[in-house]
Amino acid sequence: YQRRVHGQQYGWKFSYQTQKLQFIPPPGNQLPSCLDTALKRMQRTLPDDIGEILGNADQVIVNEYRGNQGIAMHVDRPELFDGAVASLSLGGTAGMVLRPKGGGDGAFALLLEPGSLLILSGPARYHWQHGIPKRTQDCGLEKKVWERSRRVSVTVRKVLVSAIPRQPGDPRNLIFKQSSMAGNARHSSNFLKRDSSPPVQTFDDLRQLGCLPQGLLYIPNFLGLGESQRLLEAIDSASWSNDLERRTQQYGWKFSYQSQKLLPLDHPHNCIPTCLHHVVSRLRSDLPAELASTIGFADQVIVNEYRGNQGISMHVDRPELFAGVIAILSLGGTVGMVLQPCQGTPGDPFCMLLEPGALLILSGTARSHWQHGIPKRTEDVGQNGAIWRRTRRVSVTLRKVLSTAIPQR
Repeated sequence: YQRRVHGQQYGWKFSYQTQKLQFIPPPGNQLPSCLDTALKRMQRTLPDDIGEILGNADQVIVNEYRGNQGIAMHVDRPELFDGAVASLSLGGTAGMVLRPKGGGDGAFALLLEPGSLLILSGPARYHWQHGIPKRTQDCGLEKKVWERSRRVSVTVRKVLVSAIPRQPGDPRNLIFKQSSMAGNARHSSNFLKRDSSPPVQTFDDLRQLGCLPQGLLYIPNFLGLGESQRLLEAIDSASWSNDLERRTQQYGWKFSYQSQKLLPLDHPHNCIPTCLHHVVSRLRSDLPAELASTIGFADQVIVNEYRGNQGISMHVDRPELFAGVIAILSLGGTVGMVLQPCQGTPGDPFCMLLEPGALLILSGTARSHWQHGIPKRTEDVGQNGAIWRRTRRVSVTLRKVLSTAIPQR
């Protein structure tokens, strides 16, 4: 590479060729102790959700820029790294260009000064590109010029648990039946390409086919039958909204389907209801730390009721509003959920059976690069002709709102 990066990656190595993470042998698999103070300050001084991510960062890349060296416009890969990225500038100054992903108006150049820290989260993290143009000086308004000298950037990121490379025998492969798609070699199209409405399959069947996206976790019987029934009764004792075709309840913050933004809620809906406290507590205690640090502090809940042939269109929970882990708890009846890759993402669509009391976790690639939805129909049909007739089902979706998305009161 034109800029010097040899020997300056820690925790995990990001391969610019494969765009994937690779193991680093000791001692490089640990972050250098010289960063301890900076990481602790991030955790202590930044907003809680951002500080929690960066204070527990486990991947660092150090770039050295000399002369006219720069770096191309890019977005730090959302299927690998969590929803906040920190860049610490050392040495000389440089003008960083930021522009909306996909083009459009609004591009600007920001002067990065020695000792400064730049945080990218929310829309700036997911929907804006950033880069350093190749030039020897940066020009500002009124002909002001900053001559470039040697500059070193320290980029700090938190690797998503779903993106961590796994080796045969790794016990994490068994945790909560976590799926991991190890490239196209394990990819199986089978019946999926031949039918736009794929037949329903169980998680175990889909895992054997090797077509599950990275970051999809399925935990059957997360809640037992009695616990599920008590939770459903508590939910039904609260008021329902009839604004949509299906009935809903929202807590913490209201997600507006019209404006696609968050809106404040009045008491008592402005906080997580008591009946869900034990669910959030279990997310915090039972899930791997990389997931629990986000979804274990969920502060936005939407409850959807599905009756008859009701469903929900294919979508990705908005990454500029919600952090990189989504939890969906199923209560009542069974249903087939369709998941399909976003445009440009490899993979085949499939339909997975969601059972009562089960918990579905979407993180990594499954969170950011795959859509999910519930087709409108009264029954779900399996590949072998098995039929699951739909009855009333209630889903509880838990999300963590990014601090940058919180409405100004």
